[in-house]
Amino acid sequence: MKADYINPFLGACSKIVNVVLGEDLTRGALSVRESHELSDILVIIIGIKGDFVGKVTLCFKQEIAFNIASNMMGERISELDEMAKSALGELANMILGRASTVFSNKGINVSISPPTIVQAAKLFITPAYGRIINIEMQLGSGDVFDVEVEIEGKE
Repeated sequence: MKADYINPFLGACSKIVNVVLGEDLTRGALSVRESHELSDILVIIIGIKGDFVGKVTLCFKQEIAFNIASNMMGERISELDEMAKSALGELANMILGRASTVFSNKGINVSISPPTIVQAAKLFITPAYGRIINIEMQLGSGDVFDVEVEIEGKE
């Protein structure tokens, strides 16, 4: 998959995390996966359509999702309730909205779906479009989450 299709998501993620959470974000390891098995997880899935079709999945260990939601809500929360999940969904919307703007500025038309939030003790992700490009992202606090990008036919 071309970097031209991955970098707008990663740049948007860095920008939005810095603005919303006040933390720098460092890119970690990049890997290509045929599938992904996760445990104690909260994932946010956003579909993409337009000049290309795909999806972006943000994968958070529940403890990290808890920390991010607490930061966004300005208070320590006691559980990942609907309000906390809504805050995390909005973070994903802002990231993908920013990426959509970057694509638009390059003359690439994309639109995004509303986020789907899944919380599970165990989750197995099988890509819809071939392979998953997984990028680890590390917050300034040391917390790590994954950004997974799948794009149909953009090898």
